[in-house]
Amino acid sequence: MKTAVLIDDDKDDLDILQDVIESFIDAACFNFSYPSDALHFLSTRSEPVDFIFVDYNMPKMNGEEVLKEIRRRVSYNESIVAILSTSMDDSTMSRLVSNGANYAFPKAVTFRDFERNIHEVLKGRVRSIL
Repeated sequence: MKTAVLIDDDKDDLDILQDVIESFIDAACFNFSYPSDALHFLSTRSEPVDFIFVDYNMPKMNGEEVLKEIRRRVSYNESIVAILSTSMDDSTMSRLVSNGANYAFPKAVTFRDFERNIHEVLKGRVRSIL
């Protein structure tokens, strides 16, 4: 079974993301609305997680700051990190990938596109989805 940490301040988005992940793979998902709670969870966990999905636009700590904290922890350097946002330009996506994200992409306009993007992350096919 794979493990995934989902970080998004929007509860509905967390639920949708978890449903999509679980429709593609057998996964234990740990959902967090606050980045600080997720980082605490990661710091106390003895085993790394397979996937970490982070919303880019969150109050107090944005996705880029969360990414930097995750990549500072040696035990999570092998975790696949995907940064998602309702709006993200190409330069932001490129910067996030340069700073350690495996994937960076906007939350898709249609549910089918969103599903396809998440499926690509779970299959490990591309580094950034534009």
